[in-house]
Amino acid sequence: MSVIILGPVCWEIIPTGDVNVDEISAKLFNSSTLNEYSNLDTANQSTLSILYTRLFVGLFVHGSETWLSVCGAAAFFGALATIFVSILVFLLDPSRTGTARLAVVVAEAPADPHTWNVIDDPALALDQNDVIAMELLASTGWNCAVVFLFLAFQSDMPNLPPVYRASCSMYGIMVLVIACIHPIQALIKSFLLRLGAPGQQTNWSEHVRPLCFCVVLIFAAFNMFTCLPRILTNDKLEYIRNMNHSENASYLAVLSHIGSSEEAILARRLRIFLSGCQLLISLVVTLIEYAIYQYSYRYPNWTGFQPTIFWTKVISSVIDYFISLLSFLTVCWLVFYDSFGVCRLFIICCYFSLVLYPSARRAYIWIKWRLLCTKRMNDLVNPSKIQLERYGDTCPICFAEMTITTAKITRCGHLYHSECLIQWMKHKLTCPICQSDLLSTRVTNKRREVTSARMQETIVGEQN
Repeated sequence: MSVIILGPVCWEIIPTGDVNVDEISAKLFNSSTLNEYSNLDTANQSTLSILYTRLFVGLFVHGSETWLSVCGAAAFFGALATIFVSILVFLLDPSRTGTARLAVVVAEAPADPHTWNVIDDPALALDQNDVIAMELLASTGWNCAVVFLFLAFQSDMPNLPPVYRASCSMYGIMVLVIACIHPIQALIKSFLLRLGAPGQQTNWSEHVRPLCFCVVLIFAAFNMFTCLPRILTNDKLEYIRNMNHSENASYLAVLSHIGSSEEAILARRLRIFLSGCQLLISLVVTLIEYAIYQYSYRYPNWTGFQPTIFWTKVISSVIDYFISLLSFLTVCWLVFYDSFGVCRLFIICCYFSLVLYPSARRAYIWIKWRLLCTKRMNDLVNPSKIQLERYGDTCPICFAEMTITTAKITRCGHLYHSECLIQWMKHKLTCPICQSDLLSTRVTNKRREVTSARMQETIVGEQN
């Protein structure tokens, strides 16, 4: 507030020192707003322009001069992000009926919806979407505050010159805006997929608002990963590449003072590009899954629902993981080629241990389970006509009639439909009747043993 009232007379931002360094810093970081603030001649500036420049300097320059003010700025931006997301949620669901219904569904959801087999179960995937959406909405403020603090520690923001401090703050704001869109995207996905869930009777008007929001976010995300990286970095790169040799000494002084380089600017552009691309892919996949659910709702006899939704999730998950991996490698590259810092090393360790490794481990377990189930199912034999007559031709899972081509006999001697057994194994790996391990090769046919024992007793009784 004092910056807005007193202005540059009491709150100077242009550092003393070599003028060339200051000029190059201004050109590198496009600090026209800071130059307008430092100009004491305000005759040619409107009142609104003066208020804007002083508010900008107060937030992004003097608001991060000390670590205490950085923590205060993180709390402020976290609260601002919470308000921003709340406004978007209100615009998406003014009556709050959808959000309340979602909270009820999340309360009744399974205890651990983030299991490794969620990709095979559409019902469990819906619960996972709901839980993720509610968790992101509830933790938006904390997430944004922590992200801003990480960026501040990574760049050592209080010790930077005012020009570069403002540039880092603006970069942090762009990252926070992207972080605020992710909860809305998750909420839209939950709304749209729940509208197409089996047994739902919905009016077409309930689909319009989420679809419009999704289209608007797709347009914003497309511009975010195509235009925003160039807008933030083109001027800086052009100036660095076109510098003449007489400016090299001053340029090196700037780089040594602020810890920036052409590689760092390119890495920043790549990270913004990857963030926007990841958000765009999530929104497009949401529309694709919504179309699949709606087609299945319109045509209940369609048998391609589960394979289509399965491969959609697999392909989108692989693309999302590789984007996250590329972002991780970008940070690792900066450690070796730009500047080594404890904060960057800490971010690398956290990102690897909390994001990349758990996802890779779940994928490995899922692929291993998938291959093992396929192998064990292929090892199971089809029952003969005599076995169907002896054990019954009704599937214990779906209670429909079985044939010798559609049934499988397990190692424990029970008969099921092949598809029913596959669907059952997505939830449990034990026999529905005797609870024997369906994947183990040590399980014996208990029915066969009991039948053989009874036949031997009958033969012995007849001989006696």
